[in-house]
Amino acid sequence: MIRLNITANLLASWRNDINAADTLIEYRGVLYDITRVDTFEGYKEDLKIYAAALAGAAAVVPWSG
Repeated sequence: MIRLNITANLLASWRNDINAADTLIEYRGVLYDITRVDTFEGYKEDLKIYAAALAGAAAVVPWSG
């Protein structure tokens, strides 16, 4: 059995609603679970987001809130 972990390092403009505790992010049609958010020493300019692709993400139903 081959196990593949896909990770992504993304850079985004600063937002106060992104955290590693309860956020998923979609990038180019793939859902990622955020594992860590680096705020560059507390500056409110950019966020470096570390994330792992979700296995079976096609089964996730978007919230229509």
